Amino acid sequence: KRWKPRYSTPEMAQATLRDYYRLMTGVDREVGRIVEELQKRDLAKNTVLVFTSDNGFALGDRGLADKWFMYEESIRVPLLIADLREKDASRCRVESIVLNADIAPTLLDLAGAKIPKEMQGQSLVPFLKRYIPMDWRQGFFYEHHAGMKNIPPSEGVRSERFKYIRWLDPTPEGIKDGHARLEQLFELD
Repeated sequence: KRWKPRYSTPEMAQATLRDYYRLMTGVDREVGRIVEELQKRDLAKNTVLVFTSDNGFALGDRGLADKWFMYEESIRVPLLIADLREKDASRCRVESIVLNADIAPTLLDLAGAKIPKEMQGQSLVPFLKRYIPMDWRQGFFYEHHAGMKNIPPSEGVRSERFKYIRWLDPTPEGIKDGHARLEQLFELD
């Protein structure tokens, strides 16, 4: 139902994609302006820039629109950390599983503050120093139980190699008994 008003014709799909990419171009431009202003005011030397999003976005993929799904298009979220305090900071791409729960411990660590033991997530500072901790997570549990009318609740587990999705109450069209369970297992290699 969410796909149809955006992607049901090639023209609608192109208009939706143009709007989405126009938005991303605008975000990129504005982040650049923020960094430029920080440098102009001599504040970059005291700044760590973190850029992320709340979710990925299904742009018509799999006949889906928006977010909320455990498919890669939705769960792979941009996360960029630029420690502008470092003069020789170089780029690195991390392939390990990181979560949004890691942002708060990372910011505390970068600020030199103690990370409370009860805080979820782990500091990403080792990755900024090009070190992968031996005990880094190998997977995570995903859940979307929000009772939204057009989005069936789901949960699953994602590791580096596999992903398991269980739709809790999908009631797909054509199934009348209401007891359907849809489960999916993907090998990600």
